[in-house]
Amino acid sequence: MINERLPYDRKNSNLRRTCSFIGSTNRATFLNDETGSVRWLCFELNGKIDFAYSREVNIDKVWAQAYYLAYVDEQFNPELTLEDIIANEERNKTYREASMEEELLCKYYRKSSDPADFKTASDVVLQLSCINPRLNMYYMGRALKALNYERVKQRQSGVYGYLIKQRFKTSPLEI
Repeated sequence: MINERLPYDRKNSNLRRTCSFIGSTNRATFLNDETGSVRWLCFELNGKIDFAYSREVNIDKVWAQAYYLAYVDEQFNPELTLEDIIANEERNKTYREASMEEELLCKYYRKSSDPADFKTASDVVLQLSCINPRLNMYYMGRALKALNYERVKQRQSGVYGYLIKQRFKTSPLEI
């Protein structure tokens, strides 16, 4: 169940989740949400689909069972467990497309433990602006989080940032 407010309603309603999308792609990476992809259950097919399955499997019975589980069996719980969610997130990393910010971070920076390497997302954007002037602090912060850079608070100023070491001396154009 999810708690959502329907359009034009004044209050939230408890709604049952339903699958609303099934698709296929030939691309190896297609997920681009670095905050998580729990709503995607991704898998690869090995070989070709045998469309002659309908001679062995009665598809009407498959749909009847799905309908029964979804709308009749009150004991059936369609929600993913915490273990399912963790396993799915881990599996989906394979299908995740890295953002431009993530690629730039991987190429030009590395993690550090030295407090002297403290930088804010804005500092990183400013350093990389010679490569791409359209970078912004918001997406850079999301990329830093997605790459598991630890967010720390600088003692003197109270500003939050990251311990991140540049791989270049003065400009990323050196690399």
